[in-house]
Amino acid sequence: MKKTIFILSVASVFTLGTFFISCKTAAQKNVAKKENVDEAKADLKTAQNEVIIQNAENAEEWNAFKMESKTRVSDNNKRIAELKVKMNEPGTNLDEAYAKRISNLEQKNNEMDISLQTFENSKSSDWQIFKRDFNQGMDDIGQSLKDIVVKN
Repeated sequence: MKKTIFILSVASVFTLGTFFISCKTAAQKNVAKKENVDEAKADLKTAQNEVIIQNAENAEEWNAFKMESKTRVSDNNKRIAELKVKMNEPGTNLDEAYAKRISNLEQKNNEMDISLQTFENSKSSDWQIFKRDFNQGMDDIGQSLKDIVVKN
């Protein structure tokens, strides 16, 4: 019986000693919290600066892309107009399929121009996806215009 009481008392002393040693004072807790807040503020400022830099880079890239794309759309419109003039020249025998292909290309080119304008107004975050899809569409239109000229 004495042995059991002794073991329990020793275990209690070790438990209480561990508990008191591991506890921090209120001042220590406040210092730790303040350090965490300071680190979080520093991380937030760093992230904000990175976002500002990224937005500036994206704005420059967007403006360059927009100017290049408008030029491509304009060039396609000129080629389509030339094809229409050629189609209506006397002495050329072009069929309805040719006229329909030109009309389809003109419609696709206008859709690409509209998508460029709507994307600019939406400020979507899918910039890279839009850029890839837009360039693919413009390349397809350009290739189709070349194919029409080659076939005729």
